[in-house]
Amino acid sequence: MEMEWLPAGAKRIEYLESTGTQWIDTGIHPLKGYGFELYGGFTEFQNSEFFGGGTAWSNGLGICTHGGVYGVIVGTTEVCRITAENNVMHLFRVGSDGTVYVDGTYQGISTTEPPSGDYTMNIFRHSATQVPLKEKIFYVNIFYFDSLIFSGIPIRIGTSGYLFDKVSRQIFTNSGTGDFVLGRDI
Repeated sequence: MEMEWLPAGAKRIEYLESTGTQWIDTGIHPLKGYGFELYGGFTEFQNSEFFGGGTAWSNGLGICTHGGVYGVIVGTTEVCRITAENNVMHLFRVGSDGTVYVDGTYQGISTTEPPSGDYTMNIFRHSATQVPLKEKIFYVNIFYFDSLIFSGIPIRIGTSGYLFDKVSRQIFTNSGTGDFVLGRDI
C-alpha cells in the first residue's frame, strides 16, 4: 500500500465543513478545457453558489443552488438540476468537454464555454456572488483537458482545517473568517 504524502504535522481528515463564513480560493482561472470532480453537499441548504467561479451565478464553471436544487453550470448553460437535500452528499463530475455526471449518471452536455476573466475557482462559494455557505467538501479535483492540475483533500494541522493540493503540495487556507468544522481523522 502506497503511503500518501502530507505536510509535516498534517493529518488527513474526512471532510471540511463551512459554517457559513469560511471559503477557499484555489487561484485557478477556469477557461475552455477545464473540468472538475467534487464530492460534497450542503449541511444547511441556501440559495447560493456551492463551488466554482464565474462572472455571475449563471455564467461560469461550477455548481449553483436555487429553489431547492443544485444546478451545474458550464458557461451560460445550466446543464442539469438535482434536488439539494441537507446532509445528502453527491459526486459531481464535469468533463473538459462540458459533459456533466452526478453520482455517476449522465446529465447532459453544455453548449457554451466558461467566460474568460479574472475570477478564480472557489470552494464553499462562487467567486461572483461571494455568498456564505454551510456545506461539506470531502475532496475536489480540477482538470485541464486530461491533466489533473489540482487534487484537494481536507487536512488538519493541530486543530485547524485546510485543503491540501496533492499536485502542487500546497496548503490552501481559509480566505474567510472563523474556523472550519473538521471531519474525523482517517
